[in-house]
Amino acid sequence: MGMKLRRDDVVRAGAGSPLELFRRGMRAEATSKRYAQVLRQVLCGFLEEVFEGSLEERAAQLVRLGRDDPEWTRDLLVSLAWKLRGRTGLSKDDPDHLSPASIPNYFKPLKKMLDMNDVAINWKRVYATYPEPDGMGGSAGWARAEIAMMIRQTRSTQERALILLLASSGVRAGALPDLDWGDLAPVYRVDGGLRWDPGGEPGEPACAALEVYRGSAEAYTAFVTPEAFVALLEYGREWPEIMGRRAGPGDPVFISTRGRPGRAACATIRKRLEQAAGGRGCAAGAGRAKGTRSP
Repeated sequence: MGMKLRRDDVVRAGAGSPLELFRRGMRAEATSKRYAQVLRQVLCGFLEEVFEGSLEERAAQLVRLGRDDPEWTRDLLVSLAWKLRGRTGLSKDDPDHLSPASIPNYFKPLKKMLDMNDVAINWKRVYATYPEPDGMGGSAGWARAEIAMMIRQTRSTQERALILLLASSGVRAGALPDLDWGDLAPVYRVDGGLRWDPGGEPGEPACAALEVYRGSAEAYTAFVTPEAFVALLEYGREWPEIMGRRAGPGDPVFISTRGRPGRAACATIRKRLEQAAGGRGCAAGAGRAKGTRSP
């Protein structure tokens, strides 16, 4: 008998508070935490005098206003964008200075919450208010020579694997905390072709596939070079020494070694990249490795 959906099985998408629906829209824990922090900063900080109460209450007020008066809500967002844009003109030594490239990050959580609550806003008017990027956001990427320099001076197999994975796959750094060993699969070169399974025949890894955001609606497959895959294998042999047990398919690839070893947070991974770039004369390209997406 095929799968059938009954009327009683239908879960109303709008069931839950605006903040609960907002959280359900997050696929990765790191993204959820970052969006929640920014949402609190905007609703409880920038818009402190517009809304009142707890974060939950403020989120509900914004959603209610968005439904009742979408044009006023659009104007509120445009006004906020203009206010933030004014801070991009301040001296970079000023503590209130903002990089033009950072402005969209304040609106992504707001859009996510409104979208998850079926609130339609004319976002084109908001986007048109964003300042032009100044090209100084640090996202130009590392050159091959800089990556090579960083790799030569890596302090651990984990750091080497991290740099090579980002440099070759195009995966966002924010996706790495959720990457498990079971998400990696080698692709072998056998008899002039490519196979997932060499089938007992001698073969060498041609590359490896990464299943990013596995199990989510936005899952996708990325690929890394043989060099990156070998670096991951080398690091994988040291993983049990750090964690005190063998790695399983559901165990994290990148781990934190401070205190009790465990899954590395997004902030930990970003800090490692910044230290690797800054400590090796590559600070100008510390935003991301060549070929990767900006986190």
